[in-house]
Amino acid sequence: MYQYRAIQNLKTLDKKELIELNKWLKPGWSNSNKRVYELFQFLRNLHPKFPEDKIKKDYLRKSICPNKPYSEKEILNLLSKLSTSIEDFLVHRHLRANPDLKLDLLLKIKKERQTATDKEEQLIINKIETLESKTVKSSKDLQDLIQAYQFRTELVNPKSGDINKQTDFLQIDHYLNHYYALLKARNAMELLERSSLLSEHNDQAPWYEQIPQEVREQSAIQFYAKYHRTAGKPSLRRFDRLRKTFEEILPNLPQKDRRIIYLLLVNEGARLKRAGEIKVLDKIFLLNELAVKQAIVIENDTITPHSFANILTIACQQEKFAFARTFLNNYGNFLPQVMKQDGMDWGELLINYRQDSPGTVEKAQKLSKHTKSYTVFSLRIRVLITQILFDAYQRDEVGTDERFDFHIDAFEKKLKREKTYPKKQLDGLSKFHYYAKYLAAHFRGKTLTPNATIKLEEDINTEKSLHAKAWLLSKIQEIKKGNH
Repeated sequence: MYQYRAIQNLKTLDKKELIELNKWLKPGWSNSNKRVYELFQFLRNLHPKFPEDKIKKDYLRKSICPNKPYSEKEILNLLSKLSTSIEDFLVHRHLRANPDLKLDLLLKIKKERQTATDKEEQLIINKIETLESKTVKSSKDLQDLIQAYQFRTELVNPKSGDINKQTDFLQIDHYLNHYYALLKARNAMELLERSSLLSEHNDQAPWYEQIPQEVREQSAIQFYAKYHRTAGKPSLRRFDRLRKTFEEILPNLPQKDRRIIYLLLVNEGARLKRAGEIKVLDKIFLLNELAVKQAIVIENDTITPHSFANILTIACQQEKFAFARTFLNNYGNFLPQVMKQDGMDWGELLINYRQDSPGTVEKAQKLSKHTKSYTVFSLRIRVLITQILFDAYQRDEVGTDERFDFHIDAFEKKLKREKTYPKKQLDGLSKFHYYAKYLAAHFRGKTLTPNATIKLEEDINTEKSLHAKAWLLSKIQEIKKGNH
């Protein structure tokens, strides 16, 4: 029964929206069919779970039409009408909350009818003036300007020879150049990031030479061109120059380009880090600090788990604990709801571990008992607990032998039952715990021979997780020092 659109649509509504929908559907307002309203009232009481036994067609018919013979066609028709009414309500509600969208729709209708009152003409002029006054124009602003000028050429200045109409066409051409240059530049960056080819084809000019001269002066275009020209020569010096350029031009960038450039630099920093350029960590921290300060890391009131983990991990590695704790407290609430608590718990435990705070082992053990779900951060918590217990085991703290072994074995069993994550990711986690257990054995009794050490280092270096790899290799170095 869940395949019916009416029930699918109802499941997406919250309590406030259901109250508004009730007013919308009430006979005498938008729907004269009382049966549709009765069906809604019945289904509303089942929201949000909609038990399967109560939404069968026969049960619905008996509930809303108890004195009539069963008619499957009638029930299906009522469900269809209810679904259409819900969708009409959602469109109406969205338009009411977005006056600019309502205006655009009204102007499109007026354009099709080739009619416009003085009010619409003034609305077009006001919209153009408002958008023109913006120092930094986003892609949406440019689109709206193009559309507003197009409306004006057809509704306000309809005569083909009108000098104002010709001026409007020149403005349309101007903003089209800016809009498509930005799109072309952004697309070029996407291609560059996802391709091993770092140079243009020999038979065509680079993208930044194909766009009009007037738009090459845009801050975003200049940065993208600079990034693209030097993409084949990654270095710490290049990264720092690009980071400083980004900081300088930031006030002149639309939010979309701020985020694109930030992510380009994050990926560039990751490549340098992967290549063993340790000094880049300090530069990445400065980049993240800027992005947090300017709220670039937030998109649609959400921070991605990857960005959250990356920023917090780099801050802890650079021992910027005050920043890390402030970031955790201010940005943890922007994580997706399903992983918010796990993310906050992981962040708190990571900071305590890196600061070597008292009671960290006890907090780790307590957390391991109630972290049941398999989110990105619950898995990170398990890895972090392994590191914390390993260090306690290494220090020969009382009782850590059994706790460490139990944690490793319990996590291995959980990984074997886990079906949510890709096999490669689960294999990587399994290998990490295997290496941790293998190394732990060599802190007590067993000696790690030179040949075995070389082989182990080679195997670990093939792993993709940079942080896990660095931690494991650091433990090998500690074993080497202990052997000497």
